[in-house]
Amino acid sequence: MSSVYEGEHVTLGTRFAIKVLQSGLAAHGKNRRRFLHEARAAASIRNPHIVQIYDYGVTSDGIVYFVMELLIGRDLARVLKEEGPLGWSRAQPMLVQIARGLQTAHAHGVIHRDVKPSNCFLVADDTPRIKLLDFGIAKFADRRLDLEAAPALQLARMRCSAVHAAMNVPSTSSQNARS
Repeated sequence: MSSVYEGEHVTLGTRFAIKVLQSGLAAHGKNRRRFLHEARAAASIRNPHIVQIYDYGVTSDGIVYFVMELLIGRDLARVLKEEGPLGWSRAQPMLVQIARGLQTAHAHGVIHRDVKPSNCFLVADDTPRIKLLDFGIAKFADRRLDLEAAPALQLARMRCSAVHAAMNVPSTSSQNARS
């Protein structure tokens, strides 16, 4: 569905990862919404155990992408494949970090729904650190933030705006041209 590339900010010299939606999928609104949904879900959470999302956009030629922190290391699926089962003394700190990331996500109203070894990344640092990835099928506890429900909510907002206009009452919802 997507590919991840390493990028570098030309002026600042900082490195980051760019996740790009495959061009054939980017043509469909549902795929674009789901991709944006993933970026919004992860970006709404600040925690050392959740990948940080910095930007989202669509290029002039229709390439849909988001920019996130560059992680160096391996996902847990690869670790398990290469090393076999982990002993408790190694697995326990990783499980605690995963739980802390999920706890913060839940506190922000985001339910990951796809926690598995390939979505848990072991960062190659001095101290082993886990980052949760891939919020593509996450759900928001607040449906107003859930882009999967966006078409129905957008229609409801339009109807409310039409009612306010008909009654000559200013709408309380703020319209933002960037949304």
